[in-house]
This record gives sequence, structure tokens and C-alpha cells, in this order.
Amino acid sequence: MARGFSKEERKNMLERQGGKCAECHRQIAIRNSEGDHVIPWRFLEDTHIFNGQMLCIPCHKNKTKGQARNWIWDKPSKEITSSWMDGARDKF
Repeated sequence: MARGFSKEERKNMLERQGGKCAECHRQIAIRNSEGDHVIPWRFLEDTHIFNGQMLCIPCHKNKTKGQARNWIWDKPSKEITSSWMDGARDKF
């Protein structure tokens, strides 16, 4: 499966968020935002809209930089990941 979100998925996520960055809540558009995996892709190795959010470019860079510098999780347990994912699926 592709690692990145499709343009249609990014559009749907942005619409779901009311056109705002999930982090700073500033108004954003597809052209000045990036799709982000809530649970990092490296843990799930799958891309689904229920694990996605749209962030403005500065917020996405800050999140990515923070994960690389001092990511606080070890690989999350399958139980935690599965229960979070099941709950997220129910919302979409």
C-alpha cells in the first residue's frame, strides 16, 4: 500500500477538519498542508484515512522533527494499536 495519502484522501481529511490544521487550528488549503499519519507509518506500514490528519507545513515539520529527535514510543503493542484503529474506523 502507498505510504502517502492520495489527493482525494487529503481533501476528505481537510474537509473533516473544517479546513483547519489539526495542530494549530489555522485555516489551511491542500496547497499549503500535508497529510500526516497520527500513528506513524513505520508502526502500521499502512495508510488509512482514519489514521490521517492534515497539518500545515510548519506543524508537520515540527511533528516530524520531534519524532526523529525524541520519539517517546517504542513500537506500540498490537493491542493498543488495534484498539485505537478499531475506534477510529468506527468514526469514518
